[in-house]
Amino acid sequence: MKEKVSKKFGELYGSGAILFASPGRINLIGEHTDYNGGFVFPGAVDKGIVAAIKINGTDKVRAYALDLGESAEFGLNEADKPAQSWACYIFGVCREIQKRGGKIG
Repeated sequence: MKEKVSKKFGELYGSGAILFASPGRINLIGEHTDYNGGFVFPGAVDKGIVAAIKINGTDKVRAYALDLGESAEFGLNEADKPAQSWACYIFGVCREIQKRGGKIG
């Protein structure tokens, strides 16, 4: 999957991306309770995510979902929220980074 993501990123946005990967997991019981002292029963699944990221020198985030064949472009103000539901996740992560003092771009 990393090779597919890297290749498509290169086609769309050029070289220089950093790849990140995260395995999938589920919580059969105890969603959000582990850090509150409750019981959890997590398990691995055969899904995951691979992301290629590169600063683009603009105030816009450009994203492409390889599995959906869709792209999105949006700013980082609340009014810039993307229409695509999958892109709203990326938007939310970027907004939280900003709220905690981080800089995007």
